[in-house]
Amino acid sequence: MYQIRELLDLDQWPDLEASVSGFQARKRVDVAPFAYEIKINAPLEGHFLSEVVKFALPAQSEATRKIYSLCNGCNIGASKFFIYGNSFERISDRLVYQPYDLQNANLYDRPSHIDPDLLIVGGSQEATSGEEVVRHHHTLDRMGRIRIVDGSKLAVREYETVEEWLQTEVSRALADHKNW
Repeated sequence: MYQIRELLDLDQWPDLEASVSGFQARKRVDVAPFAYEIKINAPLEGHFLSEVVKFALPAQSEATRKIYSLCNGCNIGASKFFIYGNSFERISDRLVYQPYDLQNANLYDRPSHIDPDLLIVGGSQEATSGEEVVRHHHTLDRMGRIRIVDGSKLAVREYETVEEWLQTEVSRALADHKNW
């Protein structure tokens, strides 16, 4: 669990709360008593991790394992960036927050423009120069690449590694304060 702590430099926030369930930081009492800008669930292990890797096929197993070995879902900046989490079995005693559902995103809520061989691992929202909010899907392919795609199938950004994706997308979400 401490891999993500180091990868995202979570110790930079003095109000970081760490537990066996995960991490929370940047408390927003102006929003709600228990609101946080950063919520990261503890990683999956054993059976739960194996089930997610199997479910994700044909997406690259190594990259899937890497993502869910770092966290079982996260929510950054009021859903400016999020990673879908495990819902195969309820493991609520190990969750900081209930993650958006990996199965729903890939089986029931899958947009028709996303190739069925891609695993939807997360999403993000960004404001345009107007006041419009654009939603992106974060997909993982057979080669382990993560692409951020918009509603027209266009890749807005692409990452070769899970680590680069996480660091960049978390930084982008936290930098976008004015649109929370």
